[in-house]
Amino acid sequence: MAQPRLVGTAVLRPQRIAGVDLHQEDTVRALVQVRRRELRGGGIGEAEKRVKAYQETGIDAIFLAGASKREEVEAMHRATRLPLMLGGAPPALSDRSFLATHGVRIALQGHQPFYAAAKAVYDTLKYLREGGAPAGLKDRVASEELLALALKQNEYKRRQGSYLR
Repeated sequence: MAQPRLVGTAVLRPQRIAGVDLHQEDTVRALVQVRRRELRGGGIGEAEKRVKAYQETGIDAIFLAGASKREEVEAMHRATRLPLMLGGAPPALSDRSFLATHGVRIALQGHQPFYAAAKAVYDTLKYLREGGAPAGLKDRVASEELLALALKQNEYKRRQGSYLR
């Protein structure tokens, strides 16, 4: 099956500028995703041209979706002064030192924390449904200290005191 043609940068630039204008009030104005198709379909040279064009629109970062080779990250870093975000990277792109050196500021690590949480919920509910007592979960639940940290309880109490007098 033939790869779909990439839209030219002359068309993309006004679209990105419009997107940035819509987000001017936000903390992060806009982010452009460079997809696998852009990295592979037009080659690294085409992807570099696109990243250079994107950067001139006022976006805040470039998200590399589907980058799988060091050469792709190196080329995108050469093409822009913006921070890079990496999503779904294979083991070949797991060297944090390499990524930091080449402008990657956020590297997504996958969904394992969500999967682990889903399993913990399932196991807990199964235990309770099968007649287990809540007290029997004491060694499997978060400590008071961890909950205070995770839920930012001190910040919550501070704000509660400020806003709910």
